[in-house]
Amino acid sequence: YTVILGIGAGLNIGLNFILIPIYGIEGAAAATLATQIVVWMSVMGVAKKAFNLQFIGIQIRAFAVGLVASVPALIMLRAASGDGGAMIFVATVVFLVCYAMLAHFANVIDVRKVVNILKRSN
Repeated sequence: YTVILGIGAGLNIGLNFILIPIYGIEGAAAATLATQIVVWMSVMGVAKKAFNLQFIGIQIRAFAVGLVASVPALIMLRAASGDGGAMIFVATVVFLVCYAMLAHFANVIDVRKVVNILKRSN
C-alpha cells in the first residue's frame, strides 16, 4: 500500500509539473483526479489478489459510469459558470439521469430490483 501511495505521489508531482503551466488550477485538479484514479484502481487490484475478492468488477464499472456520467454535467456547468444555483441543480439532475441510464446498461444496477424495492416501501 505504501508503495502504491509513493508511486501516486510521484505521478501527481509529475502531472502537476506538466499540467499546471498549461492549464493553471484546473491542471492541478486534473492531475490530482488522474492520480487518485490510478491509486484507487491499484489498491483495488491489490485487495482483489490479497483477499480473493470477486466484487471488484462492479465497483470499477460503477466508478467508470460515474466518470462518464459527470461529463455532460461538467460541460453544462463550464458553459454557464455565472448562472448560480439553478444551473447547479439542473447539472445535478442531468448527472443523476445519465448515471442511472449508464448504470443500467453497464449492469451496475438492476432497474427491476429498484422498482420492486420502491413498490415495497409504499
